[in-house]
Amino acid sequence: MTRQRILLIVLLAWALVMIVPDVLRVVQPLGSFGFYADNDGMIYDVTGPFDAESDSPAWKAGIRDGDKLALSKLRCFPYNRTTCRNALMALGGVQLVLPGREATFELNATGDHPARQVTLKAAPVPANPFERFIVLIDQIAGILVVIAAAWLVWTRPGAMSWGFFLYVIWFNPGQFYAFYALLQQQPLLLLAQNLASAIAEAVGYVGLILFVLRAPDGEPDRKWRWLERALPVIGALLALLMLFTYGNLTGYRTETGTRFSILVGFLVAVCAVAILLERTRRKPPEDYQRMRWVVWGCLIGLPAFLLADLASTTTIFETRWENFTPSEDVIGLLYQ
Repeated sequence: MTRQRILLIVLLAWALVMIVPDVLRVVQPLGSFGFYADNDGMIYDVTGPFDAESDSPAWKAGIRDGDKLALSKLRCFPYNRTTCRNALMALGGVQLVLPGREATFELNATGDHPARQVTLKAAPVPANPFERFIVLIDQIAGILVVIAAAWLVWTRPGAMSWGFFLYVIWFNPGQFYAFYALLQQQPLLLLAQNLASAIAEAVGYVGLILFVLRAPDGEPDRKWRWLERALPVIGALLALLMLFTYGNLTGYRTETGTRFSILVGFLVAVCAVAILLERTRRKPPEDYQRMRWVVWGCLIGLPAFLLADLASTTTIFETRWENFTPSEDVIGLLYQ
């Protein structure tokens, strides 16, 4: 077995381990503390996944919209197991935990409330049949896409197939809330997973560009050879940007940086589609139709995934006029 195939098996196993556990959410929903906080520690939702505020543990404990988590007391460095675990469970938008999990959070003083300490116990998240169905099809689609991409590399190894596989490792329809909830019991492992996921996201963007530069025949395009040579540098810069979004685990605010990193993803997606369109016009008739399928796949899939990512990890859709954040059902459909 070649080293490439060994690497393929390892990466495939990691990709599947992230999304397969969420199949269990179809029969056993996870829990929630009932609030969502952005990457600055600002609490922007005290209902969370519950149907009413009165069902939310956070609301019952007196937490309200606009309260702020004390980032200086909610971080992973210097390392404290409990503090780091609580930070990883609370920051960064939609977070689900194991039912019954308890955590204590420090809140900064606001105009209406003094600084205080709140202890919460996660309550099971309600799930109707439609929500369970969305989770199921998300996970089935994610598993099939990852396996298909790996099979493509196994049978037709090359820059194009590897680029597509590295892209779908992270950008696939599957959800991974259960995987992260299980890792919360081991904060160091979860911290390592977060750092690995930041790098995987950057590698995924580079893989996408490599794929569109080589599709459909796997041959390099002379016109875009310069961009292919620059991909390692682009990947390194993207990885640094993605890693920066976890700076809130050291006590710094990173909401603006998180929004910017996802918007950079939009820019990469736009550039990928533009390259595809330019290359499609130069392809002979026998390759034109195949390229059109790739273009339409990117036009539909990339914006939907990135919109779902923005909605689930940032507060960019919350405006002074109205909250335009999609519901969790819609976010699940967008991932699909």
